[in-house]
Amino acid sequence: MTSANFQFKLNRPVKFCIPREFDGLEFYEKINKYRSFDTSQKLLLNERLSFNENKVLQKQNEVEEMILLLSEWKSKIGCRSSLDLQNKIKKNERLLEQYEIATFALDCMDFIELQSITKKHLHLNDLKNESNIKELCDRFVRTFDYELNLLDTASEDLFKIRKSLKKEKSTIKMKLEEFFTKKEWSSYLQEDFYIELNGRYVLLIKTDFKGRMDGIVHGVSKSGQTSYFEPKELILMNQNYLDLLTQERKEAFKIIDILIGILYENKLDILNILKHLRKLDIIRAKALFSQEYQGANVEFSNNKSMNIKDLFHPLIDDCVTNDVFLGSNQRLVILSGPNSGGKTATLKSLGLCFYFAAMGLRAPAKSCTLPKIDKILFLMGDYQSLLDSLSSFSAHLNRFKDLLKRVNENSFLLIDEIMTATDPREGEALALMMLRHLGGLGVRGFVSTHFSALKKLALQEDYFVNASMIFNQENLQATYLLSIGTPGNSYGIELAKKYGMPKEVIEGSQKILGDEHFEYHDLIEVQKIEILKAKKHNKNLELLLVKVKDLKLAGEKTLEDFDNKKERILSKAYKNVLKDLRRFQKRCDSLYDLSRDKNEEIIVDEQDNKKQLYLEILKKQKVFKTKLARNLQKTDFQKGDTVKIIGYNKLATILGINEEKEELRVSIGNLEMTLALEDVESSNSKVPQAKGGFSYKAAFDFEELDLRGLNIEDSIIKLDSFLDRAKASGLKEIKIIHGKGVVKSAVIEYLARTSITYGQKPKFLNEGSLSIHLNVN
Repeated sequence: MTSANFQFKLNRPVKFCIPREFDGLEFYEKINKYRSFDTSQKLLLNERLSFNENKVLQKQNEVEEMILLLSEWKSKIGCRSSLDLQNKIKKNERLLEQYEIATFALDCMDFIELQSITKKHLHLNDLKNESNIKELCDRFVRTFDYELNLLDTASEDLFKIRKSLKKEKSTIKMKLEEFFTKKEWSSYLQEDFYIELNGRYVLLIKTDFKGRMDGIVHGVSKSGQTSYFEPKELILMNQNYLDLLTQERKEAFKIIDILIGILYENKLDILNILKHLRKLDIIRAKALFSQEYQGANVEFSNNKSMNIKDLFHPLIDDCVTNDVFLGSNQRLVILSGPNSGGKTATLKSLGLCFYFAAMGLRAPAKSCTLPKIDKILFLMGDYQSLLDSLSSFSAHLNRFKDLLKRVNENSFLLIDEIMTATDPREGEALALMMLRHLGGLGVRGFVSTHFSALKKLALQEDYFVNASMIFNQENLQATYLLSIGTPGNSYGIELAKKYGMPKEVIEGSQKILGDEHFEYHDLIEVQKIEILKAKKHNKNLELLLVKVKDLKLAGEKTLEDFDNKKERILSKAYKNVLKDLRRFQKRCDSLYDLSRDKNEEIIVDEQDNKKQLYLEILKKQKVFKTKLARNLQKTDFQKGDTVKIIGYNKLATILGINEEKEELRVSIGNLEMTLALEDVESSNSKVPQAKGGFSYKAAFDFEELDLRGLNIEDSIIKLDSFLDRAKASGLKEIKIIHGKGVVKSAVIEYLARTSITYGQKPKFLNEGSLSIHLNVN
């Protein structure tokens, strides 16, 4: 071990509430790194755990509420005030510095803000005498700023003094500026700026001229070239300024003395505030650590059963997870299996479920239900002590003696490799009788072993249960999977063969053990493989059930959303269909007019066909109007509503509604008009009011239509609709952007034939656009 590593080990705490046998120091470091301030470190180190159900649930609720709080509060949480200050307050020492009082004021600022947020987090807000504490904090908050300086408003006298100081300082600076503007002083000045020296403002003059002016020299520079000169005119001003500074210091001492008095008058409340902030710092650290791993809060069973899903160890990367289920009558689990197969890691993970829960942390599992206990007792690792002249086995027995003094039916026991480090036969006999004794006491727990005799206990007593770590017999690799209900094999012969032990050693060992041993061995393996397959099947079934449940919920939500949106979707669909029918009707009329003008001799049959088509359109339109009326009942407009005219981005106010014709009478400024229902949509915006005699006609007498990108048919439909609205709006002139293609000819031809622009000559603005006046009448 290097000196650096050795020093690091010395700096780590000797003891933590999670024992070192369960990697407690590693977890201490992981939690400790999330602390906000050093003042809470001692609180973390001195934490004492209780496995009482109510206390565990209280701590779990604190951590969970802190996780919610951290989504709102991104800053540090904790106590800035030093433990030294807290000790001074306890001892009533009045020699406190301003920075100590100011630091406490910062804690008060945090406390007040946190109290406003934690009102809804009841487990984080457990202070008594809350109203008095808040008033006390307000007093300190009003005194200091975040830079630990006294505020001007800390007292009325301080406010007046600082106001006078600012005024006096301003007067002095103005006077100093005058010296830089005087010609007679320009040759005396070494620099064109001034400085403050011991509270007095002075000029920097050339030392050679220091006797030529009235005033006081307060010293010279190191080079001797510059003298610090206070002109006669500034002496009285500087003195007044110094007197005010003295008054400010006296007033500051007075304020601090008053605050110290308040501290001691409310000593208990002050100490409670600081203690509460330190506690919140630790809870915050736990909350942040809990989010490092995907754990679950612990629940407690009423019948002493245990049910853990996907148990893992937080310090092992890509840890294999295991399920643990024990019924109420199953108390002691005999865990067997090969070395390095995962027995110790499993025992540690089980212990961490209890320790994490007692700290308020999430258990290292997907779900975790534990029996109610009052303590954890364990024998993990080698307790050999050279200082106490104890061998490994002696230390083991010494620990067992202490364990037996404390054990009861509410204890949870974790023993790794019971009664090893001695004669195997004697160790096996001692272990067998010790487990019978513990089972008789009603103790619950897990015990790992390689002793074959212990595996047979489950066949003799109901409260013993066999369990094993599954080993891949083909490649002799550990799977780290736990199997409850079957004993395990140590695979000593197989591993010895794998590592190249002499052939005669292997064969001799097999003869000593006999065929019966290996037949039993193979039978166990077959049973474990079947159990493993069953577990895998159950796991897949659980995942499938979860997916089915998710699909069911998603389907129900989709149906619910569809029911909520159905009426609106249908209304919109009918509305769109009605618009299309109207456009189609106008298109037919336009084509009919064009064909009539081009060829006055229209065949009668053709006229009849067009009439028949027109009548069918009107009939379908009437049907859709009826359906639309039924589907728009929930979205009818009301008199006085504000609506938006589609395609023109203009707002209007509804004056009246004709439900039979599905028309609205609206006003736009001073202009009134009638519009179809499908030509408007609802708007929450306010209608712009005409001001100064301006009407809609006056304010908007020119509009334009852009047809670029449309084909001829769509262009004519859009132009027809645009002309109708332009005329209804009272526009005098419009602009049409038609582009340079075939749409241009169709637009010009249509404008020459429609009544709205008939006889008006278009004015071509460029090759792609024109303007044209509208027929007013």
